[in-house]
Amino acid sequence: MQGLLLNFGMGLLGLLTFVIFTSFDKIKDKNYGLNDHFNENYKRWAWALSMLILIVLTIHIEPAIAETINSVIGLDLITKAGSYWLTGVVLAKFVKNTVDKVE
Repeated sequence: MQGLLLNFGMGLLGLLTFVIFTSFDKIKDKNYGLNDHFNENYKRWAWALSMLILIVLTIHIEPAIAETINSVIGLDLITKAGSYWLTGVVLAKFVKNTVDKVE
């Protein structure tokens, strides 16, 4: 259970890192607050968090999937919790790019 929470926490930190890094212009705007950010992005956050939960649970239930991911793209989700940080960043980037294409 501890590993499960650590992996989710690292993924969440990855999501936050990407959002804060890419939201610099809005963060420094004095007229833009957390409430504005939430109202504009709650669907993105819900999707990214849902995907992160599914990835963490799937790999916790069936570690062989992580071995396949490691052999295909070189992301070690078994022994390196930091790989979940990168997973969070990639999920946040993916959903941002998808929404930007639609808007």
